[in-house]
Amino acid sequence: MWWNQPLGNISIDNEIVLEWWHKEKKLTIYVCKNSIDYIKVWGSDMDNEMEDGSISLNENELTSLWKWLTEK
Repeated sequence: MWWNQPLGNISIDNEIVLEWWHKEKKLTIYVCKNSIDYIKVWGSDMDNEMEDGSISLNENELTSLWKWLTEK
């Protein structure tokens, strides 16, 4: 699968923020003290072209997010 280094940052709330872009898609992962959340973006319409949620460190969940980002 395609791979690129993420843009890494630390937010004002001390979250680790990792972002990847691939074509028109963006995947952002927020690592907090008690949770890991994600936002998938594939357009500018917040109601129809974005999805957010929480994830665990389950390999299947992480693989699913990565496949979404890298698929055509």
